[in-house]
Amino acid sequence: MNTVVYDVEIFPNFFSYTDIDVKTLETNVFVLHESRNEIDKLYEYLMERRYRIGYNNVHFDRVVCDLITDNYRKMKTFPPKTYLVHLYNKVQNMMREEQREFYRGETEIDLFLMNHFNNKSKLTSLKALQCSIFWPVVQDMPYHHTTHVTEEMIPEILDYNMNDVLSTKAFFEMCKEQLTFRKELGKMNRKFMLNMPDISIGEEIFLKAIRKEFGLSKKELRDAVQFDKTIDLNKCILPYVKFNSDAFQELLKKVKWTVISDKQKLKYTVKYKGFQYDYGVGGIHGCIESGIYTSDDKYVIVDFDVKSYYPNLAIQNELHPKHIPQGAFVETYKSLFEKRVEAQKAKNKTEDAGLKLALNGVFGKTGEVTSAFYDRYYFYSITLNGQLLLSMLAEQYVDNVPGLEMLQINTDGVTVRIPRDKVHIVNRINEKWSEETKLILDRLS
Repeated sequence: MNTVVYDVEIFPNFFSYTDIDVKTLETNVFVLHESRNEIDKLYEYLMERRYRIGYNNVHFDRVVCDLITDNYRKMKTFPPKTYLVHLYNKVQNMMREEQREFYRGETEIDLFLMNHFNNKSKLTSLKALQCSIFWPVVQDMPYHHTTHVTEEMIPEILDYNMNDVLSTKAFFEMCKEQLTFRKELGKMNRKFMLNMPDISIGEEIFLKAIRKEFGLSKKELRDAVQFDKTIDLNKCILPYVKFNSDAFQELLKKVKWTVISDKQKLKYTVKYKGFQYDYGVGGIHGCIESGIYTSDDKYVIVDFDVKSYYPNLAIQNELHPKHIPQGAFVETYKSLFEKRVEAQKAKNKTEDAGLKLALNGVFGKTGEVTSAFYDRYYFYSITLNGQLLLSMLAEQYVDNVPGLEMLQINTDGVTVRIPRDKVHIVNRINEKWSEETKLILDRLS
């Protein structure tokens, strides 16, 4: 089956469809206008089965094309200026009311959805994408979508249409590895995954596992979700979180006194022994001033990373969204983690990558209000304890290792500069921390 990259443009009296075959590079252009009515050819072409790749096409371009094929017999009985205005108005109404039908076929590939660019924090227009990939021609549509298009304007609109197609094709070439992964994973899970962002793939794999082992469906879980308006952070903190210094004890006290509302954001800062620790919803962050730092005869720079940090925090402490039975959630997590270890040993890269998404993606989904895993208490229990436990480790380093320098700390690891004759002290601290938390610290360098 052929694969094309396509894009459409629509005005009150004009419509164009443009595509390019990814292998042959053959292009196809169809126009609906009073000067060039190609509705019969367009209908025949759209009815042929092929993979169609676009950018935000599932919620727009595909919807417009479906309106044309569904209403073709009626439309062809009217002149273009009559049916085009109805088509345009229909599309505008759907966009205003956000009632665009979601195309669920398995021949439509949307690079916008696949890359999660529909997420508020990642929202990216095609023009912004063109800039980011250094596309040579970045241009706005020369005419407002309400313009009455004349015959003289058509070549300019078609040039614009083709430029969008070619830039989308260039981005498609960059996404081939992602698409291959989704095709392989989709076959393994018997589900169409080409338009799924990573986090949704992870959610789908976890949902499949918990349904298979415990009979819990997505609908059952979604219906059981509890929507807490406030979160008492004191209820989220693990009992073995503790500090020795006044600065970190004060931090812990503030956190325990905090009640988070819908609009509040988690934000704290601690300065301790010349290093600043910043805490937020996304994780802990801190970094020394920019410069060149190297290992030498006296010092070694080492990265320590917590293995599968967030999944293991949940597994080892039996944390779970409160609307999901503890046993079902934790056992599913454990099972997926063990399967990933097996996949890594078997060097099954696709299964390994898919299970990694399942293990890591669930945390993100607990903060997404439309997810079956949504639970703000679980979300804060993971992100907050993750930051506090790393802070405990950092405090032990700087308090007990003479000459150690904190270089950076992030969501799941730290980088430190250690005197070579003090590495054994750091190792003992790591062992004790791992014993207390039941988490594994990997040395990356």
